[in-house]
Amino acid sequence: MDSLIKKFANNSHISGGNADFVEDLYERYLSDPDQVGADWRRYFDGLGGGAGEVAHSQVRDAIQVAAEAAARGLIAGNDSQQPGGVAKLITAYRSRGHLQANLDPLGLATKSPAPDLEIAFHGLDAADLDREFDTQAYFFGGPNRLKLKDLLGHLKATYSSSIGAEFMHITDAEQRRWLYSRLEAAAGKPGFDSTRRTRILERLTAAEGLERYLHTKYVG
Repeated sequence: MDSLIKKFANNSHISGGNADFVEDLYERYLSDPDQVGADWRRYFDGLGGGAGEVAHSQVRDAIQVAAEAAARGLIAGNDSQQPGGVAKLITAYRSRGHLQANLDPLGLATKSPAPDLEIAFHGLDAADLDREFDTQAYFFGGPNRLKLKDLLGHLKATYSSSIGAEFMHITDAEQRRWLYSRLEAAAGKPGFDSTRRTRILERLTAAEGLERYLHTKYVG
């Protein structure tokens, strides 16, 4: 019994109730062993002298910086990572870019607001426009790395120019991928010759004519 009591007594100073106090002492010891008393210095020396350890305050500060950077879609010190903010921006243009497309040649229609097409909505800002991001895993237009301003221009040309593509409601992931991979590769400029464009116009006109006829013949 005496030996058990002695063990408790010898370790009582590092019990849970004293954790904050002991940690503060250890932080000071790691910074400069002479900042703590001789008894504590001997105790910490017996634990290995903190060899290879980094002060916990430094670790907490590093985690805080990384968390703030991650919230903005960046990983501090490693721009090659795929930032979540940029991935969300791309998804937003695929889903709602058509809301800002120029589909009215007379300019009479009012465009629906789409705040998620702004970079600020996804935790990005003007300072990020000249930053390069690795986009090869989730974007199909241009090189594998793009500056944010170039990526934004490509997205606008693809989804918010004179063509409005609304397809993200399709449940089949492969079908969606087929569509956006081809749209993004063309960037709003498919490069059709005049014969192909004329053919497309004829088919669109015929389809609209059939739709009007059916709506007149079978109302509703």
